[in-house]
Parts: sequence; structure tokens; C-alpha cells
Amino acid sequence: MFLHLLIYRFRDLVRTKYVIGWTLLFPLLLATAFYAGFGDLIRTENGSFDPIPVALVSENGEEGIFSQVVESLAEEDSSTGSDTDLGADSGTDAAAGNEAVRPASGPALRVTKATQEEAEALLKAGKVNGIYTDRGLFQEPSLTVSGSGMDQTVLSEVLRVYLNDYTVSADLIKGALTGSSGASSDASADEAETSPSKGSETVGRASKEQAISSLPGLLSRIRKALSALDELKSRDESLSRVSFREDPVSSGMQYFFSLLAMASLFSSWSATSFMKSLLADQSAAGLRFECSPAPRLTAAAASALAGILLQALSGFLVVLYIEYVLGLSFHIPLGYILLVTTLGGAVGVSFGMAISTLTHGNEALNAAIPLTVTMTCSFLSGLMVGSMKQIIENAAPILNRLNPAAVLTDALYCAGTYGVGRQYWSDAASLAVMAALLLLFAGIRMRRQNYDHL
Repeated sequence: MFLHLLIYRFRDLVRTKYVIGWTLLFPLLLATAFYAGFGDLIRTENGSFDPIPVALVSENGEEGIFSQVVESLAEEDSSTGSDTDLGADSGTDAAAGNEAVRPASGPALRVTKATQEEAEALLKAGKVNGIYTDRGLFQEPSLTVSGSGMDQTVLSEVLRVYLNDYTVSADLIKGALTGSSGASSDASADEAETSPSKGSETVGRASKEQAISSLPGLLSRIRKALSALDELKSRDESLSRVSFREDPVSSGMQYFFSLLAMASLFSSWSATSFMKSLLADQSAAGLRFECSPAPRLTAAAASALAGILLQALSGFLVVLYIEYVLGLSFHIPLGYILLVTTLGGAVGVSFGMAISTLTHGNEALNAAIPLTVTMTCSFLSGLMVGSMKQIIENAAPILNRLNPAAVLTDALYCAGTYGVGRQYWSDAASLAVMAALLLLFAGIRMRRQNYDHL
């Protein structure tokens, strides 16, 4: 009986045109529109990134901290510029330093060391997109560009981050040096006052002795600071290795995650369709079913499973279309994607069943409520505005926990960014609980429905 009802209901849903339109065709069209809008950006972000050519000028031939930071982001171009003929030791050290901190995804910059005149000539010829000028340890570096664009924006952002993060450290070191110098000067002044006959020679000798005696303490403080920075760096690198995938999903895929969530919740159309033939107040087919000996809940369970299977198949086709036709990778194994989309489909089916038990055959409500709820949940999950879910997380995080579309997109995002882990399974469990509660509500409503006459 159950298998017969399942096969019958599945065939009936496949033949229902508007159900196939909303659960399969509309998501395919929307995915194509998304791809036409920003598919190239996602491809570029996921694919290889061409290093940005930039010239690096060190005033007075001295390389400060900023030069080391730039080189750590760079793949140095040794074919151009006058300062590329480095000594063997310095070249080995620089290469080792770059290899130690270079991201696994490849260099962001391609640096050409040059004099100021050579750098300006390269910029004018269009061989570099900007000029970084390093003025030494305690002087702020500068950036010179000849135009505006994405590359120039990236170069400016690198400089901005450096000025925000590293200027503080430079001020601390400068303050420590100034403090030591000040202490030496005070001690020399006291000695000069007590022995004025020694004059400037005594003051100079005392200052040198005081500076030399304070140097070990200063070096010790610097070593402690460097040790703390190394420890912080090692913790950050360890966290990066543990928490993030080597190839995290593109941020632009958030829209496709929300699209899958929307398609899953559109399975509520399947539920409102088959509930018409199960309830006497919905249609003549429901009236005939109520007069038949078939168990009501058995038929409802078979119909719900048919709707979930249809949604699983539709989600599978949409994922294949995005992955292999559009060429956009979710960076998630297919099985894990289908698991959460199927659970999202179960939430949609159970929601449609619950709504049908409350509308008493009102066609307008059966159409309007699933559409309104689905589109609202999809909007709040980031379908139209990518940052919407984060805005809600900051303002009212409980909405993201109750919104099935937000939960589904969160599961896919966490799996694509951090790998399948605790958060993914927590979100999957939340979807399963939502579906179970809605099915329980629909089952109770169906059991309690009685009619004065049929």
C-alpha cells in the first residue's frame, strides 16, 4: 500500500507543471542569471591570481620593515631594475623569508626593486601599476600610482593595512630607543653638574658608557617583543591550518547557496499540490479519498516522501548544472550538498502540509503563503543582498536560527570554507528538527479534522 501510494504520488507530482517550474526550472534560470551577473568574478577568485606588478624604492638604500612585508607578498621580478643583483647570503635569506610567509594560494605582488628614476620610468611605461617608497624604519612609506583600478586599490589596501598595524610597533620601538637615549642624557647631565671641570668630554664619555650599559636591556626587550610576535604568528598559522580549507569557497557563492535554499523551500508547492487530494475540504479528489479505506496518515507520509524525493532530484540537477555546466565549484562533496538540500526540501514539504491544514481549501492562501514565506526567508539568507545574513546576525541572531534558508546556507558556507565539521552537522540537525516538528503539527491537524457530512 505505502509503496503503491509513493509511486503514484511521485508520478502525479512530476506531471504537475507548476511544481516542476518552481522547484527546477526557476532555480536553473536564476542560477544562469547569477552566473551572467558575477560568474566571472567567482571564477577569478577561485582560479589563479595574477600578481600585481609594483616597483619598490628604498630611499638611501636602506630596507625597512615595509620592504620585508612587500617582499613577503611578492614574487620578485629579477629581470628589471638596478638593485636585483643581490649577494648570495642576502638573496638566500630573502628567498627563505618569502617562502616562509608566502600564502599557499600564490603571490599577490610581483616586485621590481629599482631607483626612483627607474621606478618612475616603469610606471610611465605601464610595466608596473604602482611605486612603493620605503623611507626607513621610522618613516611612513608611500604609494604612487598613475591611474585607478582594481590593482591600484589592492596596492592601496596593502599600504593602509601596514600603516594601521605596523606603525604602532614602530612607535613602540622608537619610544624605547628615545627612552634609553633620554636616560643616558639625564645621567650625563647629572655627572656634568657635579663635575663641571670635566666639561663636555666627561659628558660625552658618560653618555656613551650609559648607552652601552643600557643596550643589553633594550635588546632584551626587543627580543621579548619579537618572541611574542613569533608566538602570535605561530598561533595564527596553526589556527589557519586547522580551521580553514586550503581552497575555501568563493564569497560570491553565497548567492548560489541562497538559491539552493530557495529551491528547497519551494517544495512547499509540492505539498500544497498533493494535500488537495488528501483533504475533503480541498477538492473533489480529497473528498473521494476521505471516503476510501486508505489510512489518512499513511497516504500523507507516502505523499510527503514523494515530495522530498522530487525535491532531492531537483536539487541534484541544479547542483550539477552549477558545478559542471556553469563551472562554479561549491568546494563541497556532492553528497553533503544533497544532504542539506534534501533536509531543506523536507522542511519545505512539511511546511506546505502544515499550511494546507490551516487554509481549508483557500486557493489564494495556498499559493500566497508558501511563496511569501519562501521569498522572505531567501531574502533574509542573502539571496538579494549578500551581507543580509550577517546584518541579521548582528541585530537579531535568533532569526538566523529560525530561518531554514539561513540555516541551510550556513551549513553550505561552513562546509565550503572550513570543511565538513561540527557546524555543518549542527545546521543539518536543525533542519531535521524543523521538518519533524512541522510534520508532527500537520499530522495532528489531519487526525483532528472531522466533517459534518461528505
